[in-house]
Amino acid sequence: MIGIILLILPMVESQSFEKVHVGFPDTWNGDKYRELYCPSKNIPKFLDGYFLCQLSASYGNLSAPPGRKLNHMIDAIGAVGSFHISNGQVVFSSQYYPARPYKIWEFYDRNMSKSNVPWAGWSDYNLTAMSRWEQVPVNPDSARFHPNLDFWKIGKRILAGTEAPYWIGYQMDMQNLNDFKLFKFTEENDIFASPRPTMIPISMAIHERNDPDGTIWGSFSAMNFEEQRFVQGIFTIDVYGVRRVVGLYDYGVWDPNACGKNDEYIGDKTLLPGYIHSITSTENYLIIPLTSLLINPCKFKEPPLSNGHDNIQKGGLWGMDFYDMVPLRFLIFNKKTREFSSEEPLEVFPSMFVTHQLNAYDSPDGNIIADMVVYDSHDPYVKYFYTDFLTKQLYPSTARILRFTLDLKQHRVMYNYLIPQETIAADFPQYNHKYEQKPYQWAYLVEHPFAAGNRIIK
Repeated sequence: MIGIILLILPMVESQSFEKVHVGFPDTWNGDKYRELYCPSKNIPKFLDGYFLCQLSASYGNLSAPPGRKLNHMIDAIGAVGSFHISNGQVVFSSQYYPARPYKIWEFYDRNMSKSNVPWAGWSDYNLTAMSRWEQVPVNPDSARFHPNLDFWKIGKRILAGTEAPYWIGYQMDMQNLNDFKLFKFTEENDIFASPRPTMIPISMAIHERNDPDGTIWGSFSAMNFEEQRFVQGIFTIDVYGVRRVVGLYDYGVWDPNACGKNDEYIGDKTLLPGYIHSITSTENYLIIPLTSLLINPCKFKEPPLSNGHDNIQKGGLWGMDFYDMVPLRFLIFNKKTREFSSEEPLEVFPSMFVTHQLNAYDSPDGNIIADMVVYDSHDPYVKYFYTDFLTKQLYPSTARILRFTLDLKQHRVMYNYLIPQETIAADFPQYNHKYEQKPYQWAYLVEHPFAAGNRIIK
């Protein structure tokens, strides 16, 4: 789950709807006050441990002009938050990740208006500041991106990571929130171990799946730039941090001459990978939902200048396009045989954007049951995560909680709704992981994410 805690932001007036508050809260100086005791009640004393969350922690002064503030949740200076639960009490603490954006921000006394925004992302950025910082040698201990999307458990190690193609992640001391070290996999494969033009990873699903023995399953999209060919890769990571690529799906050769007006790809869309934020699995299968937000090879270049010769450029989504007439597709990978279950992905209309997974399991009739959070478009990224939306509106009722039935024999997909209403203002599901990859009854969702006074619904 991505959390929001404003560590050193100025206060922004909040609003209340249905007793749920939007807008950023009072600032809390995490450097001065290392721990925050949280009022709590009815917490069982047998609970003892740490609840970790990813924080979009600092944005800058929201009244600052474009290019001098961060205005998208994914761009915000990232931090790890920890709720220590012990003897019925809860203590919160946090720490910034020592990533490159944080180091730049810290260099300017944590004043985003002084540093400008010297990296391209979702927020408006400063080209002059970017070129200046590109001349500074790269710090090998500082990730280029904020690792503020998810945590992976590899053996006894907890890692915080991003969707960067090579999975830039930090290993850390969870109890003290320090000793950050960039974690490197032991690469027993010829894709990540030795990058080459014939196979360059370009994106990766951050939400992984785990087997009972601790094996992690993940997926990435890659491109053969010599043959103009996309592939979808499957990898495993064992408890020792060894990564092995165990499957490659070939989408086929896309047409480099099919780039139309505004860099739109006008060729066969089935040759393009869909953006993947999360995957799911059963005991026997790995299920990869290829959303209708497609990777667009026509945009594998620098985005056009949005303000002429102005050094302030508009940030946002680049390199992908959402297509209303492209169905949701599913790649199914057999974990036992290490083969894809069909030559072509399973498809279901209409177009969809999948964010997160509930559970999945093998049905006695041979079908696969997979439950997911689905949207009609990619609005969560291009609309809901911007600060002007976060501070003024509640999370809209646009999410659908769908159960997909994947019939491998008939090569078809059916779906139905898991809740009575068609849409809901909720996301970030959880369930009892004792039932992972098994039939289950209950799931939990955060209603009105990113707002104070929200709630968990069962």
